[in-house]
Amino acid sequence: MAGDEDGFGAAELTALYRAAQEAVTNARRHARATRVTVAVLLAEDTARLVVTDDGRGFVPDTAVTGYGLLGMRERVHLVAGSVDIDSGPDTGTRLTVTVPRGKAGQ
Repeated sequence: MAGDEDGFGAAELTALYRAAQEAVTNARRHARATRVTVAVLLAEDTARLVVTDDGRGFVPDTAVTGYGLLGMRERVHLVAGSVDIDSGPDTGTRLTVTVPRGKAGQ
């Protein structure tokens, strides 16, 4: 983790934490990943979480979205953030969650 938590509300930080939990759980449970990397950068205007794995991947647009990913997207959108999933068959997955500083009720 790099950066300073000051200025980020509990809702924003919780959204990042829960997204990280869900991404690691999915990598272990569904992707058969042998390596998972979690990085957090707390910048002046935004916080960014990036979780990558070397698992079997999937096609995000056609995959059946489970409740975990749906809940993650809803939680992140509540703090005016975004979720981006970059994946493909046999290419692993890269999840990027970005939330702005100070946009959620604190």
